[in-house]
Amino acid sequence: MLTINERFEINAAIERLLADGAAFDPGDAGLLIEKVPLSRKRNEISFRYEDHTPDKGVEGFASGLGNVRIDAGKPRVKEIGLLPDVIRVGGYKILHRPGKLQVELMWADTNIDLATGTKQDRSVILLYDRLSKRPRVLTRAVSRPLRLVLWPKPRVSFDINFVGYVPWKTPATPGGLDGTATASERQPTMQHRD
Repeated sequence: MLTINERFEINAAIERLLADGAAFDPGDAGLLIEKVPLSRKRNEISFRYEDHTPDKGVEGFASGLGNVRIDAGKPRVKEIGLLPDVIRVGGYKILHRPGKLQVELMWADTNIDLATGTKQDRSVILLYDRLSKRPRVLTRAVSRPLRLVLWPKPRVSFDINFVGYVPWKTPATPGGLDGTATASERQPTMQHRD
């Protein structure tokens, strides 16, 4: 069980890991590898789908308005299957397997690209060496849509999104982020006088 202070540390490390830049601090990655416990369930298969069945909505009383009804016209995202054990820290779901640590936004299902109408997968995977626990690369999710259309009558289409991961960031050099030395690591230089 994680303490509240460990949860704060993990959340801060994730925020720094996901910040802009071409490199990430290996210390933050090491903190995540060390502090986030391994997930227990080994085999998993899950399917996410949208349920578009009509819903009764919610009825209630609002002060100053009287009886109100909110229609639930939005689709509900459901997930079925052998679901993994995830740890929730801050706004993130974390899945830790030996050699990889996956971080996903909790509300990733609500992110819709308005131009294409597809959901954006908001997750990254930190790959690390299982023996030395040194981080290798941080990959980010890329969604690849596939549309199947059956016709002539009635026209039915199915949209399938395949999620793949592509390299995004690498660990920073030991001298500091992006190869620049930190203030504590700079050594004074000697100047020669003639």
